[in-house]
Amino acid sequence: MKKFLFWFVIPLLATGCSVNDEDLLNSDASIMELNATFESNGCIVTTYDFSTFGQMEVRNDRDSLYITINAVEGNSISSTSLQIADSFLNFPTVGKGTLQPNKMEHQLVFDPYVKEYKFSFPLIEINQNIVIASYTTFNGLESSWAGDISVKQGNWSYFSYQIKEHPYNAGPDNSGTITLSEAIALPSWDEVRKVYAGMLAPGVDRRSGTYNPSIWDIINDFNDPARESKLGEYTTTYTLGTGDCADSTVLTLVVVPDPEQSFY
Repeated sequence: MKKFLFWFVIPLLATGCSVNDEDLLNSDASIMELNATFESNGCIVTTYDFSTFGQMEVRNDRDSLYITINAVEGNSISSTSLQIADSFLNFPTVGKGTLQPNKMEHQLVFDPYVKEYKFSFPLIEINQNIVIASYTTFNGLESSWAGDISVKQGNWSYFSYQIKEHPYNAGPDNSGTITLSEAIALPSWDEVRKVYAGMLAPGVDRRSGTYNPSIWDIINDFNDPARESKLGEYTTTYTLGTGDCADSTVLTLVVVPDPEQSFY
């Protein structure tokens, strides 16, 4: 997510990140470098630097936590290790509190090197408040930790993150049915749009989102003379928001045959 409306740099206490007592026992809580927090299309994004070699970007939507590691121009990512925990005490440390990269849960080696890598974790598996540690090597030579909390033992660092409220909610996926004659009788683009909008959950903004494929694309597909049958599924994705700051739902309209008439 590179387009943003505005940004500002603030110290740890202003980001909403917190450190509990058990964390303070194991760290000097010094701020190694300022993290940047900015708003992008309505979503809050927090970044941490890997020295001068790269940057970590952390954000979440309604479903997942996203951690993206980027190499700055002239550098590439050769390997990375990542650990997410509920608290400092749940990091897989050894000895008096050393976190070794080869003990971390997520370990990746890139051959060839990459410019960017994105982790994704379902929010259902994550607490509201977490701590994250990442150790990344660039160009096969230079390694760095990301984070603003430095640890006394082992010369490593980490940061805390609180799951943010997401500004968009497109609701769950849904489907509906319509008979062939009813579909043919729909008089306009707006009436077709209303059919799809009617499948959205109560309270979902029905006007501000976008459909992909568009309503016109669906109409043209339905009326395509090359189609073997107008029956079947017509699916679109409705999205609120833009770019990485968005929420989507899949809407499927199933066109079914007209019921046979019965004569008595």
